Amino acid sequence: MAKIFFCIDLGGTNCKIAVFDEEGTIIKSWKTSSKPFSNPENFLSAIKAELLRFEEFKSFSAISIGVPGLISADGVVVVSPNFPEWKELKVKQLIEQEFSCPVYVENDANLFVLGEGFAGSAKEYSSYVGITIGTGIGGGIVIDGRLLKGAKGMAGEIGHMVIHPAGPECGCGNKGCLEAYSSGLAMKRQMLQLTGLELEAIEIYGLAKRGDKKAQKVFEKSAYHLGIGIANIVNILDVPCIVIGGGISSAFDIMEESIRKGFREHTFKIHFDTVKILQSQLKDQSALYGAFSLIEKESS
Repeated sequence: MAKIFFCIDLGGTNCKIAVFDEEGTIIKSWKTSSKPFSNPENFLSAIKAELLRFEEFKSFSAISIGVPGLISADGVVVVSPNFPEWKELKVKQLIEQEFSCPVYVENDANLFVLGEGFAGSAKEYSSYVGITIGTGIGGGIVIDGRLLKGAKGMAGEIGHMVIHPAGPECGCGNKGCLEAYSSGLAMKRQMLQLTGLELEAIEIYGLAKRGDKKAQKVFEKSAYHLGIGIANIVNILDVPCIVIGGGISSAFDIMEESIRKGFREHTFKIHFDTVKILQSQLKDQSALYGAFSLIEKESS
C-alpha cells in the first residue's frame, strides 16, 4: 500500500491541509478556519476531524504541522502569538498518542523556507534566506542545506532586525524594527498618516497599481526598507538567494525596484549582481511543501 502523508499549515486565520504521496506530490488539499484550533482543549478533536475528513485517507504514515510561534525541540508549542491560549501545548505528543504515527512540529516560517528549497524559488540553492511578509514579518535561514534554528529555536526573526533605533514603534515593543517599516500593518499605518484612510495592504496595492501617488509612496518606502534589511542579511550571512513570500509578496511587481535600491545602497558592490532576490513560486503552499520536506529530512 502506497504511503501518504498529512501536512498542515496552521495560520492565525486559516488552516491549510494537504495530503502528499511519497514523491512529494499533493494528492488533495483544502482550507478551513483556524478558529476550532484556538482552544487548546479542542485542538486535538479539531485536528482529528480534518485528518479523518476523507474516507480514502484514513491511513497515513506521518503528520507534519507548522504553527506560528516558539516550538521546542520535542514538539511543544511554548508560545504562539496567533493562539494566545496555547501555553506549553504538547502538540507532537498529543497527535502521536492519537494516531500512532510519527509527528513533526515546526515554526510555520521555517516550513515556508524549507518548502521554497524543496520545490520553490530556492531549489537550486543550498544556502538562502526566506522572508514572509504579511500582517507581520517572519523568516528562516538555510545554510549548506540545514535549517539554522539557534540556541533557543528563535533564529530567523528577521522582522525584528532594527533598521533605525529612532524609528516607529513595533508590536514587539522595540522601535525601528523592519516589521515596523515593511509589514502589512506598517503599510496600513503609513497610509493612514498620509491620507486619513484606514486601508488594508491589499487595498493600498490596488490603489498603487491604478496610479495613486500616495499608495505608491507607501510601497516604495516599505520596499526600500525591506531592501536595507536584505542588505543586512547578505552582509552577515553571504547567502546567494533571498526568497520573499507571504501575502504582501503578491505586490512584488511594484516593490522590486525599491527593494533592489535599498539593497544596493547598503551592501557591498560584489553582491549587486550575484545575489538573487526572488518572489516565492509556491505562493500559499510553501509551508505545506516545507512540512513534507521536514518529514523527508527527519525520517531519512
